[in-house]
Order: sequence, then structure tokens, then C-alpha cells
Amino acid sequence: MSSFTLAIARQESRLGQVPDAVDLARSAPLLILDDVGDEKITESSDVVPVIFHRHERQLPMIVTCGLGRPEVGKRNDDITGRRLLERATVIKMASK
Repeated sequence: MSSFTLAIARQESRLGQVPDAVDLARSAPLLILDDVGDEKITESSDVVPVIFHRHERQLPMIVTCGLGRPEVGKRNDDITGRRLLERATVIKMASK
């Protein structure tokens, strides 16, 4: 699932309804969240709440992003960066 899809899911759902994308992201046995850091963070964005939800329940995630370790925390806040990195295995991909 792309972080952009998750970020706009609530905007495209009915008031008071949990969007299907959010429900799936919270409950999937393994969440693959692509391009974290590229989405626009708004008050209605569910990217950070889903990360916290999965972290609290120790549910696995694979997260891709174009940011280095220092930038991950700065993009949202240091708490979100810690949630993403504290039990993470970081694999740096070389660019050509």
C-alpha cells in the first residue's frame, strides 16, 4: 500500500466511517508501506496513526522511503521516527 493512499483514505470516506484502506493497514498480517515521507501529512492523514497502531501491537511492517535515518524523524516528529526505527533492520539501497 502506498503511504499516499493511506494519507488520503479518510478524506475519501464518509464521516465517522473507518476507510477500508485504514482497516486493512491496521489488520494485515504484514503491512508493506511504500514511499513513506512522500505523502502530504494532514490532520486527516492516517499514516502516523497506523504506524503507532502496528507498533503498539508489534505487528510487522516493511517500509520504503527515500529518506536517510536522520530525516525519518524530522519528516513527522521524533516519536514517529523512533517507532519506525527502534525495531527496524535498515537496508540502504545504492543509487546509480
